[in-house]
Parts: sequence; C-alpha cells; structure tokens
Amino acid sequence: MNNQGRLLKLGRASWLPCSQIVLIAGADSEPIQRLIGSYRDSDKLVDLSRGLPDRSVVLTTSGYLLLSAVRAQTLATRYLEGLIRPEP
Repeated sequence: MNNQGRLLKLGRASWLPCSQIVLIAGADSEPIQRLIGSYRDSDKLVDLSRGLPDRSVVLTTSGYLLLSAVRAQTLATRYLEGLIRPEP
C-alpha cells in the first residue's frame, strides 16, 4: 500500500503526512517514558493530547516526538488501512 500524500489523523485537528512517520508506539512502556522524558526539555516534543492522557507517541523523520491521546493500535490501523481522509 502506498501512503504517499496521505495524512494520518493523530487527534482532534491534528494531522501528519504518513511519509513523515518513523515510529508509532504506546506511551505506557518504560522505554517510551524515558524517551518522552529525554524530549521534555527540548523544542521537539509536541503534545497533541489536549489535556487527555497520552496513549501513543509518534516519532517523525525530522526528529519530533508527538504525544497523542489516540491509542497506538488505532493510529497503526488508520495508517495501514489508509483511512486517512480529511473530513469535509
């Protein structure tokens, strides 16, 4: 499947080109928590959860770490199935 030019919906009003995704992972594991901690003081951590619990992280090709309230499994399913169309 070709996700070139497609967008992945990361949450409310948050979209990312599929071609920029390096990693989608759950936010609850200890290694991911350490990764989040290492990004805390940098300008490359973007919290898209809007105050909800962080359920997933997305690492981009440009080195940004995005926190999302959407489950990692849901993001991966959207990515793989190509269910990524902007709403009208």
